[in-house]
Amino acid sequence: MPDSVPEGWRQVRLGDVLGSALGGGTPARDNPAYWGGSIPWATVKDMRHPVLDETEEAITPAGVAASSTRVIPAGTVLLATRMAVGAIAWAKCDTAINQDLKALIPGDSLDPRFLFQLMLARRPMLEAAGTGTTVKGVSIDFVRGLELLLPPLPEQRAIAAVLDAVDDTIERTEAVIAATEDLRCSLLHELLTRGVPGMHSEWKHVPGLGTVPACWEATTLGECLADVEAGRSPLAQSRPARADEWGVLKVSSVSWGLFQPDENKALTPGTLPDPRFEVQPGDVILSRANTPDLVGRAILVRATRPKLLLSDKTLRLVPDPARIVREFLLLALSTPSSRAQISGSASGSSRSMFNVSQEALRRVNIALPPRDEQERISATLEAVDLERDQLGSLREHTFATKAALADALLSGARRVPIAGTVK
Repeated sequence: MPDSVPEGWRQVRLGDVLGSALGGGTPARDNPAYWGGSIPWATVKDMRHPVLDETEEAITPAGVAASSTRVIPAGTVLLATRMAVGAIAWAKCDTAINQDLKALIPGDSLDPRFLFQLMLARRPMLEAAGTGTTVKGVSIDFVRGLELLLPPLPEQRAIAAVLDAVDDTIERTEAVIAATEDLRCSLLHELLTRGVPGMHSEWKHVPGLGTVPACWEATTLGECLADVEAGRSPLAQSRPARADEWGVLKVSSVSWGLFQPDENKALTPGTLPDPRFEVQPGDVILSRANTPDLVGRAILVRATRPKLLLSDKTLRLVPDPARIVREFLLLALSTPSSRAQISGSASGSSRSMFNVSQEALRRVNIALPPRDEQERISATLEAVDLERDQLGSLREHTFATKAALADALLSGARRVPIAGTVK
């Protein structure tokens, strides 16, 4: 809290201006008469977005009557106090809630949208306050004890309107990102099955791969690789490596379209690194071991930090430049056919970690265009990727701008022009 209270504002605790905090419940699961009705029923699974306009499950009026849940009116702020602690959502429709959520009902001196923006700004504090060894949670008394500076209602509404406008910008940007990703998926399918538009008039059917241009070669991944290099598993610590230390990749560092070099573990002091396995820009890296749904993810490293080693759960795929360009290699690995073949060949006795052998990877069947067409296909999709990445950067910048703006507006360091208030 600041040293001074802005003119016309009050320093209060949330409980002083909150009308009530309503909890919820779960109808008996073994009674089908309570489920599948027309009343949305919200849980933390539905709190992935700040606006809650639909839920995974619905209940009946009988389910409401027979349990401790209650129907919360549209325009109410919902807070997760257990499980996904600190998740905030604005109920866009009337909805029932379960026991992990609280509905925050403002008193007469508190605007609902101001409360919503205030709670969004306090989410990091709420997340950090979550306690519990297995299920994290915060008490409603902790929530009621949150300190805030309370402007007059007209200024609350003006502040909320400014922050709502930034949220609208973020939402529009996310919609364009989603549309761009849909476009990429459609282009990927079209280009890797039909080729560059206008280049082909004859087709052939390849078992397991479908119909492709007649001039494309049905081959295996192994026929297109100069080498497959497995990483090593040196002794490492649980913390990430500092800039001057050697680190080894965690399997979480490899995700489609995203290489995360900070997902690494520092080598144990005294452990000698093998520079042969240092990650380099231009490497195509595949996750050899992972959960069944994630094994076989691949990435083309555009940039990385120095002193970073491949782990034993990753493979470096070295393309034969006479056969395949590295950008197209990544695309070929990402097709539904390749992903199904890789995941289908994964083996393991554990439900949490499966492995793909180099031999199985080499046997993956792909359809290979001539090299010049590979380059044209790769360039087309790279342009879409660049657009998506730029939009992602814009979204992150807008998030950061909103966080700084919310801090200034909610503290009174920056005032919204309102007739009769201090500017």
